[in-house]
Amino acid sequence: MMNRTIIIFLALLCIFFTSFQTAYSSEDVPSGQSSETTKKASTKGITADVFGDKGGYFHPFISLETVHTSNLFFTHGHEDKSFITTIAPGIWLALPESREKLLNISTSPSTPGGIEFSHMQADKSRRMQTYFLYSPSFVYYSGFSKYNHTNHTAEGFFNYNFGFDVSLELFDQYNIRSDINDDGLGKKLDEYYDNIATIVASYEPSPKLKFRFDFSNYITRFDKNVNQFRDRKDNSIAAYVFYKFMPKTSVFMEYERTYINYDNRSNDDSIENRYYAGIDWEISAKSKGQVKGGYIEKKFDKNNSRDEEDFSLEAQIQHAITPKSSVLFSAFQKYHETTLPDSYFIRTRGISSAFLLRFTQKWSGAINASYTRERYEGSGMHGAIDERDDDIFGIGPAIKFDAKKWLVFEAGYHYTTRNSNYSIYDYDNEMIYLRMKIDL
Repeated sequence: MMNRTIIIFLALLCIFFTSFQTAYSSEDVPSGQSSETTKKASTKGITADVFGDKGGYFHPFISLETVHTSNLFFTHGHEDKSFITTIAPGIWLALPESREKLLNISTSPSTPGGIEFSHMQADKSRRMQTYFLYSPSFVYYSGFSKYNHTNHTAEGFFNYNFGFDVSLELFDQYNIRSDINDDGLGKKLDEYYDNIATIVASYEPSPKLKFRFDFSNYITRFDKNVNQFRDRKDNSIAAYVFYKFMPKTSVFMEYERTYINYDNRSNDDSIENRYYAGIDWEISAKSKGQVKGGYIEKKFDKNNSRDEEDFSLEAQIQHAITPKSSVLFSAFQKYHETTLPDSYFIRTRGISSAFLLRFTQKWSGAINASYTRERYEGSGMHGAIDERDDDIFGIGPAIKFDAKKWLVFEAGYHYTTRNSNYSIYDYDNEMIYLRMKIDL
């Protein structure tokens, strides 16, 4: 697994540095990338118009954060306070030059296929785009130094638009992580790695019609024996048909199929089928988003009495109310893989929102709120008849100061509470944080 990931990243780096040399060795760099020059490039191979006229971009950064938590181990009753300090340096490279991080995905071992929300395809205004990021995070706990650890994230991305209405996108993200276990039953650190590799191909036979096909492979492995029941490999395929009925608005149909294969619990192997209809829009910078709803079914390989089906939803919306205020909204309803050995999956629904307000050119604030409902499906938790049901609420304000383009300060407070039908899993937690980020 490690070897395969290294090979992928080395290949992307080779593409990056080869392209970088090509871009700068060209003697005739055009000033733009019109549709006409793009068509010509398809017959000439990789030329300067592929890369634009700005060459590569080298982007180091560092984030410093300290958090005071009132309940480090999410326990009910006895609570341990701690200061958590995180130092996260990193670097990313992009060609052609880009001042925005080009891959915004977050993986989770409990999500079938690895990614919570659907990946939005890259901007296709450029003929080619490459990107690579590496960032370690050094995490320190006051009073609990034996839990200090280092996380690692490495990711690579490559997008190429061919001259015959076909585009190809490849990306890979590899993580080594340690997380405080939130079951509230002890002081435990979950140590694991995960990797997701994805291929996205699209074909646009006309300005209004687009077909998209995805394949992804997700692998997660845990270090400790107590968690190795969660080790698994997921393979996912997806097909989309988009119809653009307005310049920046499309309706679409989507089918996804995920094969979930456990290393040590073959009885929990399953296949998920998801059928969606939705709308995708980006009406200038004022409003953009994607909403899709449909049907999900989960079929277990060795015990069809466990098979389930339900309504499924996914929404991501960003809207500017005024030039100085905006709202963010997301919602989902889907299945998650279990985090407990006596349950075989989690039925999950959630909603979150944030209100953002810019006070001045340098000062801005936000308040966010979220609610998640988790139902652990199984033959009964701890021998009981009823499944476990958790309600998780979160709310908190934040304030940000943009001192310079490259220097940002942020402070905030967040309160979280979990109410379960098994009171042993209840907890309350308050966090106050200070953060500084430097982007050079």
